Parts: sequence; structure tokens; C-alpha cells
Amino acid sequence: MRLDDHDTRPEPTPRWRRLPARRSLTLALATTAVLALGAVGAIAGSSLFADVDAGSTHEEGIGWMAESGVTAGCAGGLYCPDDDVNRAQMATFMYRLAGQADGVDPSVNAAELEGSSLEDILAAALAAAEAEIEAAVTPQYWAVVEADETSTELARGSGATSASGGVGTAGRFTVTFEEDVSACNYQATADVDPDKDHAVIAAVRPGPTDQSVDVWVTYSADNVGWVNTGFHLLVTC
Repeated sequence: MRLDDHDTRPEPTPRWRRLPARRSLTLALATTAVLALGAVGAIAGSSLFADVDAGSTHEEGIGWMAESGVTAGCAGGLYCPDDDVNRAQMATFMYRLAGQADGVDPSVNAAELEGSSLEDILAAALAAAEAEIEAAVTPQYWAVVEADETSTELARGSGATSASGGVGTAGRFTVTFEEDVSACNYQATADVDPDKDHAVIAAVRPGPTDQSVDVWVTYSADNVGWVNTGFHLLVTC
């Protein structure tokens, strides 16, 4: 026996289980996605419920909900289209839409969208959110350059491909990136080296190409004289 939307008794032999917070969030995303997909052709609500007017704005949507098993109407073959929906009824709608209720097999099951499980959908949503947050709070590109009087090298970085300069061009370095960084913001910090006290960044500017950044390292004591020492470069676009 299927209960109507107003019946507060539990469904026969319910398969309800507590959804973890992760899945609850995904269910909301999945529900939105299901409604957006419009994958199920709706029948006329007026042919199912006597109180749904033919040709009304909501006729097709009501028919879709009934056909998919999300709603059974209110009672006596009626849908009660003008009645308010309370939180309990909304929970029942969501429960059925998710394919959790016994005896209800929705045409569109929110537990499986385009071959992706709720967990897959959530994982993709979280990954996208984390990427946006990371991009907003951390530099898009960065480089750690090691340098002394004899050599300069790119120790590590993100998006950086090489570092040059220093030797033969004391205190001046060029860091090259994979992408155009000419319109980005730059910030550099010189390494703390006991043998090179007061080393500071004199300037950070666009390099000779759109993909490069020039860094000058000097002494803070009088801002005169150049020094070959390592530095960290942050590039925010």
C-alpha cells in the first residue's frame, strides 16, 4: 500500500538510513541536477488528479512528480495544488526522489545521475570548491630559487619552468613560467643567509618575455651593491 503525502505513518518496511552530512549535501545537489536534467517526459497532471486544471502552468510538473513516484497526491484522487507543503512532506518528497522508499521506483533516481553516484557528485563538487578556495587564498604560481656566486637554479615551484641570472649579472635573476604572467602581481622575499646579511629584494618586475619575471636582490644597509642569494617568488594573477 502506498501512502499519500498527508499520511504521517511510516512507509511499510522502510529502508531509511541516516544520511551522513556529505551525502545530505550531495542529495541537495543531485536533486537540483535531476530537476534541471528534465530527462523524464511528464504526463498531464490533469489526467491523474481531478483538481489539476488542464493547461495550467504546473500541470506537466505535477504529472512528472506523480509518474516518477515522488508524490501520491493528498487523498481521494486529488493533488491539492493550492495547499501549503510542510517540512515533513518535503522530507517525503526528497526521500522518494532519492529512490529510498520501498515500492517507489522513480523514473529519475537522484541516487544515480548519468552513471555517477552521490558520493562521486559530492567529491567533484568539493574538489571544485577547494580549487576555487585555493586559487583565492594562495598564489597561482610560485618559485623557490637557489643561488650563490657560482650558480642559479629553480629548486621547486608551481608553474615555473626555469630560473637564470645571478652569475655574470650579479643580483639580477629571471624566472620563467608556463603561462603569461605579465599582468600578474609579484612578491619576492630574499633568503636569510648568515654570510649575506641584509639581503633584500630591490625590485620585482615583468621580465623580458610575457612569461617571465625579473628579480633584483641587493643589500638593505644602503641599497647599494648586489648579491647572489636565493629567494622565494609569488605570482598572483
